Amino acid sequence: MLDGVNKFGVPMVGGHLHPDTSYDALDVAVVGTVKRGAVIYSSSAKPGDKVLAAIDIDGRIYPSYNLAWDNTTKRTPAEIKKQLNTMVQIGEKKLATAGKDISNPGALGTLGMLLESSGAGATVEVDKIPRPDEEKVPITLAHWLKTYPGTGFVLTVESEEKGEECIRIFESAGITAAIVGEVDASKQLRITNGVETSTIFDLNKEIITGITGKG
Repeated sequence: MLDGVNKFGVPMVGGHLHPDTSYDALDVAVVGTVKRGAVIYSSSAKPGDKVLAAIDIDGRIYPSYNLAWDNTTKRTPAEIKKQLNTMVQIGEKKLATAGKDISNPGALGTLGMLLESSGAGATVEVDKIPRPDEEKVPITLAHWLKTYPGTGFVLTVESEEKGEECIRIFESAGITAAIVGEVDASKQLRITNGVETSTIFDLNKEIITGITGKG
């Protein structure tokens, strides 16, 4: 824990939603300030927005847990600060309509949470999601999509132009990013490889967290 505090340059903080308890529980920790209008919500994606995925793919599968992607061990505190600051820049420039950091559910599960909160759906081209070179890191696409990267985000943006500006910001910090899909009103998250399409979440009848609306 001390190594993490030193690496990320923050005091020890924590906060998690507990959707599986028999009671409502929400633990929240906030450190710092945000400029007015620069907050990126997870509940404000809208049909027609582009979906963007951004991940630091320069790393390794964590030795003791193969669903964790470790890109932070080799990074200096300055590099990590620069990577995390990308979202500050994107928020202050008002480039994103919605966003979340990729966590335990992986890139698609995190996007599903964002869509649920926004009351929307999307189709994602899975081959466009940034991933390591398979010759250098032997990891299948199915495995990769379930990993929890040390640094990764899913965003929605109003246009290709705003998406490209986000990509430039991410790439300047060593994060690979790409536009991977589009938001729609279906309340379904679908994935496609250009030949076949499959629905992985149908939010009309399924629940991920049960959280909807701005927050």
